[in-house]
Amino acid sequence: NRLGAKTSLIESNIIGGECLNSGCIPSKTFLHSANLFYNSNNATGVGLPAVNTGKPDLGKIMGHVRDVIDSMAKSENEETFRKMGIDVYPGKSHFISKNTLSIDGEEISSKYFIICTGSLPVVPPIETLQDIPYLTNTNFWDQDKLPQKTLIMGAGPIGIELGQALSRLGSEVYIATRSGRILQKEDNEIALEMKDILIGEGLNFLDNVGINHFEKDGSRINIKYDNNGSKDELTVDAVLVAIGRKPNIAELKLENAGVEYNKKGIIVSDELKTTTENIYACGDAIGKYLFTHAASFYADIAINNILKKEKIKTSRTIMPWVTFTDPEIAHVGLTEKEAREKFGDITILHTDATLDRFITESRTKGFLKIILDKNDAIIGAHAICPRAGDKFQTLTMAMQQGISIQEFVRTVYPYPTFSEIIKKSFTRYLRGK
Repeated sequence: NRLGAKTSLIESNIIGGECLNSGCIPSKTFLHSANLFYNSNNATGVGLPAVNTGKPDLGKIMGHVRDVIDSMAKSENEETFRKMGIDVYPGKSHFISKNTLSIDGEEISSKYFIICTGSLPVVPPIETLQDIPYLTNTNFWDQDKLPQKTLIMGAGPIGIELGQALSRLGSEVYIATRSGRILQKEDNEIALEMKDILIGEGLNFLDNVGINHFEKDGSRINIKYDNNGSKDELTVDAVLVAIGRKPNIAELKLENAGVEYNKKGIIVSDELKTTTENIYACGDAIGKYLFTHAASFYADIAINNILKKEKIKTSRTIMPWVTFTDPEIAHVGLTEKEAREKFGDITILHTDATLDRFITESRTKGFLKIILDKNDAIIGAHAICPRAGDKFQTLTMAMQQGISIQEFVRTVYPYPTFSEIIKKSFTRYLRGK
């Protein structure tokens, strides 16, 4: 719209999508409340009295979550977009042809389309799961009573973030995994550290299990599962399904427009063009990086490639991400395993979170891990420490722009800051060469 193109926005549910209404914004608000409660009750270590005022009121916390969503929705609604000159069509849509879309029976035509319909929670095909009121990140926010005991299926970012938060609020949390490995996309050393931290906080892990039966028992839920060949049972108050996401494309009738897709999502070129020349796709719908910042960045690329002659290729993008546990986990580039497989000869810089700023806040768990190739170029970086996500913009830029580690050493970092750990890593390495 700002570039002069006549634009229409089609939304089948709520404007703002999953991120605003059931993903990033509510979850980060919820995590903040849980962390405040947890830290206030563990304040004796920094010379303050613990604030023991009983159990938190989940209804009030969820009320606060909804208030935050509502405040942000004031700038993301139909009226706002219409004032910007954008036509807004609420309703379910599907393709009739490559140039025509049906929205609740009304047809509109366009020269170009961008598909950015997001993703949905994956629900495992366990027949008895439908017999219980299970939760996903979509309806998690409707709760008003803290479960005394919670089972979380899945140990990805959603399961780990919400699991830690629920535990910090007072729920007894069990996280079920098929392999024992949490956060599969993270560097193995990072994942192991996070698991140790969570176990230390009292979370329980049911590793190498296969859940096969759910049964409602009054207000509680009985669960039967296989555990290394033996049969076990667990009774909980809530079950959260967080085993993954799938592209939200089933109702689009992509075949009518000649758009090809697979289980991961819509198939796109390096320029985000689908198999139909006038249709582009981005975000969770293409199944590559399931993050809001990736969707936003790729949307800009899709718009550029539609409207401008000079094309941008997504393969040039270095994509970082953050898991908002406490401490945070940040990731950019290759893991150690991926780097060894691709380059063989690599160097690992490992710096513990024991620098001065970490010590002043009594938050010394974790580390920064930077991976260099044989020419000392940064090919991956991983951190588990306070505010890890806010440190990684410089490392991401360095990888994308080819900034040398010597430039980091020659850059002044304010003292004492958390980000100083990056300069320390490179300084110690170069001193030892």
